[in-house]
Amino acid sequence: MLAYPAPHPDHADEAFPFGRLVAAARPWDSTMGTSTTLIVYFNVYLNRAHGRPDLPLGTRFDALRAFLPCAAHLVWFAEEAETWYLAHQARVLDILADFVSANGIETVKLVGGSAGGYAAIRFGMLLDRRIAAEGRDVAVVAFATNPQTGFSIRLLGEVRAELAAAGWDAGLLGKNPIVLSPILRQAFGPLQTDLRVLGEEAEATNFAVAVISDEGNPIERAFTGDILHWPHVHHAPEWLGIGHGEGAEKLYSEAFWPVFDAVYPVERMAQFSGELVSLNG
Repeated sequence: MLAYPAPHPDHADEAFPFGRLVAAARPWDSTMGTSTTLIVYFNVYLNRAHGRPDLPLGTRFDALRAFLPCAAHLVWFAEEAETWYLAHQARVLDILADFVSANGIETVKLVGGSAGGYAAIRFGMLLDRRIAAEGRDVAVVAFATNPQTGFSIRLLGEVRAELAAAGWDAGLLGKNPIVLSPILRQAFGPLQTDLRVLGEEAEATNFAVAVISDEGNPIERAFTGDILHWPHVHHAPEWLGIGHGEGAEKLYSEAFWPVFDAVYPVERMAQFSGELVSLNG
């Protein structure tokens, strides 16, 4: 049976100025056997928290049908505002760390595209540090398709330079893909928004990243290139040369699954529950 993390009363969504977060899990029961693997999916902004009041938990969760057959614990996150999950960093990390501890998790696979890919890498890194500090041995792997990797003036300048060198429209950055607003970059500055710099603060203990990106798009090439020097990054490049959103969808449908299934493979179940329950406390 699923063990639920304790609620965190100091994280009241309605009191938060940057919008609400929805956290949901697929309940586990004995009819599905046993599993020590947790798959975590971070929604993109096409499917926002509370954007579908006609659905359970008021939210459409990305790739729900594709992941429900997986013989693993499943958790989804979706946020209401475009903060790249930075507004909810403490809460997401608490939920994941508590879930891992309560359910005897030995492997965590975090998944996302675009902003969700950024979140998968970021929270994989932070979760690895937290688990290591607690003296536990858990493998953490992030799978990211066309992720943004930061929002500093330095990195965004490098993205624009890559666009100019390739002869692409400089106006694409901020539209396809969107990026963290200047106001939020300032607000979340203390959290260190660049994954490259965040990764230099501490060595990875049991963490790895698989990046699937469109190297034919100069924006993706610049963002991905900012973290390729990490020794724990596996890069699976595709040469599509198409827009960010279209590219992320194509990469997910055509290139993501072979990479995902090759690392800590998860069996598929013929019978499974499609129910989701809230982890919001």
